[in-house]
Amino acid sequence: MGAAIPLVNRTGTDGTGDDGGLRKYFLEQAKWGITSNTFLEYDPAARVKQLARIDAPHRVRVVPFAQYETTRTRRRLQQVAVPAKIADRVIARGEKWCLDGSPIESQVAMRAP
Repeated sequence: MGAAIPLVNRTGTDGTGDDGGLRKYFLEQAKWGITSNTFLEYDPAARVKQLARIDAPHRVRVVPFAQYETTRTRRRLQQVAVPAKIADRVIARGEKWCLDGSPIESQVAMRAP
């Protein structure tokens, strides 16, 4: 997720409407030798469509992400088919759940400080 934060900060949105911003992001990452990214996405279909539009140059893993639950029933996260054009570099599968807080926010249940 850390790799996606500069993109979100730069665009002021989730970035799926800023194809130029994502291209620039990949170019900047390549300068440092970074050739793969993982994006945790609330709307994975939008990100996969964007990656297809820009013909993603790097390996990208798009993981459906649910930050919280508001009901007793577990939501089914959206699983997305990847277009053949980018299927050699982009995968979209799995699930990411935040079940508790993080040590940074001091909301996580820890056995010891």
